[in-house]
Amino acid sequence: MSSDINVVVIVGRLTRDPELKSVGQTSVCRMSIANNYSTKVNEVWEDRANFFDVDVWGRRGEVCAEHLVKGRQVAIKGSLRWRSWEAQDGTKRSAVSINADEVEFIGPREEGAQKAAPSSGAPAQQSQTMRDAYKAAAETFAEAEVGDDDIPW
Repeated sequence: MSSDINVVVIVGRLTRDPELKSVGQTSVCRMSIANNYSTKVNEVWEDRANFFDVDVWGRRGEVCAEHLVKGRQVAIKGSLRWRSWEAQDGTKRSAVSINADEVEFIGPREEGAQKAAPSSGAPAQQSQTMRDAYKAAAETFAEAEVGDDDIPW
């Protein structure tokens, strides 16, 4: 057993709507997040962003694809995965992505309302509907067990 440590915890916003795909008998939700930071350049603070691809496997990925939308803030805990391939033009490519073990929906609940609740009804009713939808999604995500058998490698 390896003694190396590979743990990533990151908070950011989705840069696009999650995409649910099938890999054999297992589903995977692919999403991308932006993580903002500030840095000083020539005595002036500038805002910058890092962008990360994230894979969420199995039932947890299905829950993410169902309830998350572009702009939604999430906290992700997982590990880094490196992969390489040969492109159609023959060049070698590689990428590092985050293989998520845990995803927590954070930020204002009103974000992403178009997926979680229909846009009809009074504002107070919409707000309660969104709260109920996000509570149900969080409970479903917490109950979704993912084991080593769910990841195809």
